[in-house]
Amino acid sequence: MIEAFYLGLYLLILSPLLIYMGWDDGMIIFWVLLALSVPGLYAMVKGAPFLPTTRKRVKQMIKIAKIKEGQKVYDLGCGDGRIVFAAAKEGATAVGLELSIPVYIWAKVKALFYPKVTIKYRDFWTQNYQDADIIFCFLLVQTMEKLEKDIWPTLKPGCKVISNSFRLPSIKPTYDKDGIRVYTK
Repeated sequence: MIEAFYLGLYLLILSPLLIYMGWDDGMIIFWVLLALSVPGLYAMVKGAPFLPTTRKRVKQMIKIAKIKEGQKVYDLGCGDGRIVFAAAKEGATAVGLELSIPVYIWAKVKALFYPKVTIKYRDFWTQNYQDADIIFCFLLVQTMEKLEKDIWPTLKPGCKVISNSFRLPSIKPTYDKDGIRVYTK
């Protein structure tokens, strides 16, 4: 997926040369937009579309998480980063993983003002979560099934997965109220 990002960047940088070679502006814009869209489309299919969690819900999830200073927090498909920024304010070292280039760039720029936040352009299925204390997610049903199968077994004891709206299919939550579910390994 990172290749699509670089393709778009190269096309932007090389566009004067491409125009000189006969490409028109419309063709260049088409290819740049296509290259920038591919990772976001992949993220929608393999994770979830970008749908921001409301600020009220973020506050509720952070309160329920009971974050302690120095804990490692991940947000799978972090979007604009609002959960990782809120977690960092509570003292966590927070990592947001995002594939949609426009929201990744927005979150990355905002992260410049939060030293405890790292925003990574990464497919969250390829991340190692063995150091995770808390994982936040707002994923779809089939993605939660895959998370239970592929990520849950790798988590350390005591790690909490906090889900906005969707359930892990065969694991009983330790907290379940108003669509927020906490699963403790």
